[in-house]
Amino acid sequence: VVFITIASAIFSFAIKFIPKCASNIEADQCGVCGGDGYPSSWYFDSDEDGLGDPNNTVAACVRPANYVNNYDDIDDACKCDSNNASCYDCDGVCGGNLVVDQCGVCGGEGSTCIAGCTDPNANNYNPDAIINDGSCNTMAIDKNLLPQKFALSSYPNPFNPVVRVSFAIPEMGLVSVKIFDIRGRELAVLSNQNYRPGYYSVNWNASAYSSGVYFISLKTNGTTITQKILLLK
Repeated sequence: VVFITIASAIFSFAIKFIPKCASNIEADQCGVCGGDGYPSSWYFDSDEDGLGDPNNTVAACVRPANYVNNYDDIDDACKCDSNNASCYDCDGVCGGNLVVDQCGVCGGEGSTCIAGCTDPNANNYNPDAIINDGSCNTMAIDKNLLPQKFALSSYPNPFNPVVRVSFAIPEMGLVSVKIFDIRGRELAVLSNQNYRPGYYSVNWNASAYSSGVYFISLKTNGTTITQKILLLK
């Protein structure tokens, strides 16, 4: 008989504590006589920033440990006071320090993109350039003095060992200026970039090459011009 009584008492407390209220008065769902309360929703706060996880909730009349009464945390696994996108680096790591470089690469060092003139009003504007290397030439050009056709020249010729290669560009486009030997082998790339209409020049130092005939080739927009030059040492 004693065993049955004790077991019944334990079972009763395990289910729910129901207070003894006065006649005609009932206890609410939170065990308050005459109350009208209901269990509240509580949200787990694992990172202890005072903001709860909307996906981890319980209903209780009293706040459980590590639970709060709001569900404002964007990521309960990331403890961050600002509670917004600034809590993450560009790789999505909470509190990480990776940033996007000038080339748009997360954690990059700005070495994966083209450097050049990024000013569209400059004479040597390069539409492929992402990093401005300070080479922009914004000097005004009289349109009446712009070249009417492609041209290529060199001075001096014969030369030793430096020759100045000048070329005229009548329309904007990609221009390549290269040096070839008499067998057609490419020796040097003097220029390979976009140019606005105008006159330009580059130098070639042939101190590493022996005397002989070489060729300068200018290629752009379907036009190719070749000139023979003579190195005399």
